[in-house]
Amino acid sequence: MAHLKRFLPWQHTQIAYEIMQTCDALAPMVSIEAFAQAIQNNHGWMIMSNDNEYIGYWTISDIIFFHDACLHMTIKDDFRGHWLNKEILREVFNYVFNDLGCRRVTVNVFKGVHDIAMKFSERLGFRFEGCKRQGACFPDGTAFDVVQYGMLREECKWL
Repeated sequence: MAHLKRFLPWQHTQIAYEIMQTCDALAPMVSIEAFAQAIQNNHGWMIMSNDNEYIGYWTISDIIFFHDACLHMTIKDDFRGHWLNKEILREVFNYVFNDLGCRRVTVNVFKGVHDIAMKFSERLGFRFEGCKRQGACFPDGTAFDVVQYGMLREECKWL
């Protein structure tokens, strides 16, 4: 069964970047410097396998205390469908809703690239809120629609 380890950006940037490089179609567009800058203020956890191998990460960004936060998750392809458990979900959502005091949590997904994440978000209890056309743009000019999902505290089944 997988478990969580606190994510400290200055300690885990290289590991998180390597995980992203193995499982994200957009990874070649992101340098380690840009990745490090993007996660420098994130809170979160590294996801560890039973053998204490780093297999993914959850991070939280754009925190507006007592209101909203944006949740991000990446998992190695080999472990998809074999790592998630109720303890992990309780820890993540307890942190967002109780420790940070948020009323809601947001997930943004690049449409056409991370479609599996849309289904995953819905299974966790997130609700579709809309699509921001060309809501994300990379340095090479590639633009993606961003699908937004949200979950209110009272809708969370993991607390």
